[in-house]
Amino acid sequence: MRRHRQRIYRLILANVADPEEALDLVQETFVSAHGALRRFDPARPISAWLARIALNKCRDWGRRRAVRRLLGLATPVEDIADLHADDRPLQDARAADRAELE
Repeated sequence: MRRHRQRIYRLILANVADPEEALDLVQETFVSAHGALRRFDPARPISAWLARIALNKCRDWGRRRAVRRLLGLATPVEDIADLHADDRPLQDARAADRAELE
């Protein structure tokens, strides 16, 4: 596995563009590969098998990142309730303004 580490790192880094994340994903790749060794077909190149696992890890990372980004943009329910609670004085002021205009 040592001889494949640099190539897998470069492949992952090209996909995630973050050196620290790439190192984590390299580790995840080799842990997954170790767990799946009995499914490896020795008639095929191990480098292609490792590259496929690495690319799958990159895709998983991208999905997790998109979800985290989406959740970061979401407004917490408590904040939404506060926004609507603050609307009451504004609505009262608008009603008073309308009454004056009529």
